[in-house]
Amino acid sequence: MNNQYIKWFGKLALFIVVFVVSDYLFGIAIKAFDKRADNRYPEANKTTYLLNHVNSDVLIVGASEVEFSYRPDIIMDSLELSVYNCGQNGQRLYYQTAVVNSIIDRYTPKLLVWSVAPNCLTPHEGDMDRTSIFKPYYHDNIYCRELLQNRSWYEKFKMLSYYYTYNSEFHAVIINAIKPEPVHTIFGYTPIGKSTSNPLLEEIIYEDSPEELTVTLFKKTVSKLRDRNIQTVFIFSPCYATGDYRNLNSYIVLKEIIDDNGYSLIEDFYHAPSLMHDYYYKDKDHLTEEGVDYYSRLVAHQLKMIVKE
Repeated sequence: MNNQYIKWFGKLALFIVVFVVSDYLFGIAIKAFDKRADNRYPEANKTTYLLNHVNSDVLIVGASEVEFSYRPDIIMDSLELSVYNCGQNGQRLYYQTAVVNSIIDRYTPKLLVWSVAPNCLTPHEGDMDRTSIFKPYYHDNIYCRELLQNRSWYEKFKMLSYYYTYNSEFHAVIINAIKPEPVHTIFGYTPIGKSTSNPLLEEIIYEDSPEELTVTLFKKTVSKLRDRNIQTVFIFSPCYATGDYRNLNSYIVLKEIIDDNGYSLIEDFYHAPSLMHDYYYKDKDHLTEEGVDYYSRLVAHQLKMIVKE
């Protein structure tokens, strides 16, 4: 019986040693591929580009409503400043606060435009799961690390393994290192294409449960922007819908944080009459190409007045 236990523990110890060594070697290899990919084509991975490289004068931060609806080339023609669209589809305040903090630790942009929503302090289902996009940056970026550790108490132990860290990025890293696929964006803006049908104008039923973590992350980030004296404008992007939001708890807290730090919130475009035409929208949150061109000119004019102040 004792010999059986000894053999079993021996096999277990061998498996652990093999796993640890192979994981370590895998980590060395995948980080080398990642570095090669980053050097060859920095914009191939937008998150890496935002965390480590972007250095434009004007940054526009948000989720898909930014990525698909703000044309930097139009805005930079008006402002005569370099502009980059930092929008990332499906990534809300968890992602955005980590990106903003990482950027302003590297340099000071001349203007930060941050697209928020009336209930953005209320997380959507799956928001925390989508923070897995930050796993490859866990060991090198404190904001990614702190955010990921909110997923579970044992996340920091799982992150010791490079197999786990890169489990969803392995294929992309290898492809980008060997033969990067072209990125069809315009300074971070991704054309969404033409609409095949027009959306219906409906009333929004807002989810309204501000979360402590989201509020804390946003509040700390906005305070840091103020302390660094970074000119920042918060904005509600266009939405093809109706519905009053001014009594939402999320909106009240959001407005309070922005006001307390001396910043302004532009709400004019959210349900602007000039934009409330179905042919400008692919769906209620995203503009068609015609809508993008028109809106980008409107917002460029507004930002130009702010920059001149």
